[in-house]
Amino acid sequence: MGYTWFQFFANWRYLVDPCYQVIEPYHDNELISMYIFRNLNHTQVCYVGLTASPTIGWWHPTLDAGMRKQFLTIGGKAYSKPIFIGSFNNAFSLPCGWTLNLDMSWNTQGHSALPLFIWHKEEWTSLCVEVFFTTA
Repeated sequence: MGYTWFQFFANWRYLVDPCYQVIEPYHDNELISMYIFRNLNHTQVCYVGLTASPTIGWWHPTLDAGMRKQFLTIGGKAYSKPIFIGSFNNAFSLPCGWTLNLDMSWNTQGHSALPLFIWHKEEWTSLCVEVFFTTA
């Protein structure tokens, strides 16, 4: 669903018999680890978000905000903490065909994919500056 410069999106997936990987000690020896594949009956994940991308003269901002949440329980432990994601990308049309991009993104900590890939780091922000140009 969208407007000329505004969009909303939503996605839901139901996965049957997914495989995931766990790390377990070898014969109760914590110094040796084994990777073991296991199966689940099912899991679910949903994504929702919105994007605003107007053009204001020579400035082309894009603001994205979204959330990813999985519904996953393994061994009585829930891995369902949502991750909120945002980005603010800016493109500036400069003379001589140059474009200046000033982009940043942000996300909260939460659970992503299966337990092996759980986000344990704190919230983060990144900033990137790029200059593109074309030759005539």
